[in-house]
Order: sequence, then structure tokens, then C-alpha cells
Amino acid sequence: MLKIVASRVLYRRHWIAAGLVCLPLCATALAAEFSPASVEFAPAVEAALQSKYGAPEAAAVRSIVVDRMSAALKAAGGKCNLALDVVIERAAPSHPTMSQQFNDPSLDPIRTVFNDGGAALTGHVRDAGGRELATVRHKHFNDDLRLTSASKVPWSDARVSIDQFAHMLVAECKRQTSAANPAG
Repeated sequence: MLKIVASRVLYRRHWIAAGLVCLPLCATALAAEFSPASVEFAPAVEAALQSKYGAPEAAAVRSIVVDRMSAALKAAGGKCNLALDVVIERAAPSHPTMSQQFNDPSLDPIRTVFNDGGAALTGHVRDAGGRELATVRHKHFNDDLRLTSASKVPWSDARVSIDQFAHMLVAECKRQTSAANPAG
């Protein structure tokens, strides 16, 4: 009886080990499958991220874009088969970033709220040859503190804007994909 239990435990450990090995590979494959071709910053945004908000914030904003685009593309269920390029035209946090808090200790990460948090983005839908088929522009900035995101994450309102934009861009991609393949 002890031998059977021990073999089952060993069997389970092999499957767990196989899953742990596969997990990073599978996550990388899914991220590559559902991510836009490129995410770039406009020069003014790049400068603001470096000087005003802190260099690590560029990676945070890029990660939000890739995450939201991946979710929107996954929800499209393979009906968007064209290249997508995203340009972040403007981005502003709703709460102070770590760099801002370091530079100005009077800023409270919870109580300090900026009423212009959000993002402006432009997306391009391209065919396999790189020809631009459509352009989607979206911006969302809160000008009223009552409408500011309840989240205390610095880029919470930018995340809202990016999520809205991702769904708009993927909807246009689906439209262009179906126009290019009317039978499919």
C-alpha cells in the first residue's frame, strides 16, 4: 500500500515539474501570439517619462499597453489577423509615481490625485506588406476628480484609456480582416 501511495506522489511531482517548466514557455508563446507588432512612445512622452515621471515608468506603461492589447486580441478569438502598431502620444499618471514621490516628499501616493491622468494613443492596422489599412485614435483624460479611477495605482486612468483604445483598435482590425477575407 505504501508503495502505491509513494508512486502516486512521485507521479504527481513529475506532472507538477513538467507544468512548472512549461509555464514560462507557454506564457511567452501566448504573449507573442496576442501582442501588437510594436509599441512606441512619441518623443514628448519619452522625454516626460525620463525626466518627470521616472525612467522605470516607461516599462510600466508599455506593459499596460501590451497587457490590454493581448487581452483584447485574445477576446477577438483569432478574427484579427493583421499587424497592429501602437504609438503612445501622451500619458499622465493619476497618482504620483515613485520618482515623483522621491523628488517631492510632500506627495502622498494615496491622497495626492492628479486630475489630468489618462492617455492618448494612435494605432495603425497594417496588412502583411506593411501598408496602412486604418488608423485609430483615442484619448481619455479626467478633468473632474469625481471621475478619477478609484484605483491608487499611478497609471490607473491611463489603464482605462488604454483598455478603451485596445478594444477600438482590435474592433477595427477585425473589420479590416473580414473586409480582406470576405469568404472567411
